Amino acid sequence: MGESKAIEIIEDYLNKVRENLPEGLNGEIVEELRSHIIEMINERGGLTVENAKWAISRMGDPIKLAEEIAREEGYVKKKKRFEVSIRWGDKDYRWGFELNEEIMDMFKSFLWFLIFIVLFTSLGSIAYSFAILPNNNVLDVLINSIGVLISLVVFLMIAMWLLSLFPEDKKKPIVRKVVKRKMMLSPRASYIKAGGLMIGGFFTIIISIVLGWLVLSYASLTFVTKFLALSIAVSMAYEGSILIAHSIYLALEGRKSHTLEFVGSLSSLILIPSLVLINLYPNQLQIPVLTSTRFEIESFLDIIKYIQFVNISSEYNVLAQVLSIVLIVAIVLYVVVKAATYSRERKLSSLLYF
Repeated sequence: MGESKAIEIIEDYLNKVRENLPEGLNGEIVEELRSHIIEMINERGGLTVENAKWAISRMGDPIKLAEEIAREEGYVKKKKRFEVSIRWGDKDYRWGFELNEEIMDMFKSFLWFLIFIVLFTSLGSIAYSFAILPNNNVLDVLINSIGVLISLVVFLMIAMWLLSLFPEDKKKPIVRKVVKRKMMLSPRASYIKAGGLMIGGFFTIIISIVLGWLVLSYASLTFVTKFLALSIAVSMAYEGSILIAHSIYLALEGRKSHTLEFVGSLSSLILIPSLVLINLYPNQLQIPVLTSTRFEIESFLDIIKYIQFVNISSEYNVLAQVLSIVLIVAIVLYVVVKAATYSRERKLSSLLYF
């Protein structure tokens, strides 16, 4: 008698959720919620009326839950539009796109971040031009900085427009993915994965230290090349540290951390200042070349004498500038997508796990 009443309470709750969900979501989503509620009840001691009421109270208001799930699945998402209009004679030429409000706000935030990085790098270059990058004209630096900003805005707008062309997937429920990712691993599996992450983290940090040491060993490196290489080393050390932290979390909790995954993705932002410098001073960029085809290596230090860094040819300056802009935009796109994914999973996880 008690179990049937408990089931009735659960079904009444799920019916209210189902009634407020869009048609494309009211099947599989409800099954996922039912499984989750039953799991909560079993963890509390079994299927009783008291446990059923407790689980329902933990899930919250069914109408608000349905609205939140629909919003996270992309059925109720506000969009913002960006549009450029040019009038030529009697005709108006318009170009624009629509993006999810959250993603559009993220792009705006990163655009301001890029503007700050470019201005900071440019002012720093001007302030120390005589000591670090001699024979540079202040006016040229300012003109190049304006060019970098315009290029970044144009490329970023194109990237946002391309992103708007991809339709949002509304058929695959995100609940299933969140529930699966939140499932606890067995102690053995979690320790094995944690060990792999720990080894990878230490290995990445060791490589970053070796790279930093090699960079500091070459006196002939230009400031731009040295700054780029050290940025890569710092980014790798950061990524390695996150991997080690993730391994400890996995060993203790038995599952991965979405927060650490997102924080780890921010390592690529460390490269942006060096890419801006490449765009401002492409003639200062160097590439490694081998000075010999025959090697006599008795120790690791002997490798250095066979590697020489030379400035890229002036005919490739424009290519270096374009590639640096493309890489900056790619990094911003990557971080924005990661941030949007993290935001969705975190919000939905808060609905299912307490």
